[in-house]
Amino acid sequence: MRAIGERIGLAPIRFVFRISRRSRRGDDAQGYTKRNGPIRLKAGVLASEAYGVGSCMADRSRFVGANMELVPLGKKWARAVNATRVGYQDARGMVQSLIWEPHPYPVSIDALLASDDLIGKDVAATPFKPPLPPKQVGVVILANKSYPLSAGAAAGYRIVDSIVRAER
Repeated sequence: MRAIGERIGLAPIRFVFRISRRSRRGDDAQGYTKRNGPIRLKAGVLASEAYGVGSCMADRSRFVGANMELVPLGKKWARAVNATRVGYQDARGMVQSLIWEPHPYPVSIDALLASDDLIGKDVAATPFKPPLPPKQVGVVILANKSYPLSAGAAAGYRIVDSIVRAER
């Protein structure tokens, strides 16, 4: 197991392709059974594909920091990170990018929730919303597929709104 960041020079961000080792289990996602007991992905035929690129909250926070230009990057990495924010498709008030779903700021909670219903991405797979570079505010919400998209969007909205209001 090797952190991709170490191999390709993006040292501040350590996305890892792995089957979970016991020593790193605290960084891995954990779900819950119908009886509310903890459960993790079991090793099996598709285990490595299911784990894919894994990261913990610190990794995602550094990733958001890189997107907010708070983490120093080389020219090629900066160009690649910037390319993820290029909008390709306008979809009901937000623009679909490679990773982010930019909304014009300020955005209403209704518009934010409407776009999440439209896209329907897995909350666990994608950082919540793009950082707001003019305000230097970014939110990362990690959740499993049982956590409703609308709840994650609403929580992120309230967090960002509270921070922006406090700065006024």
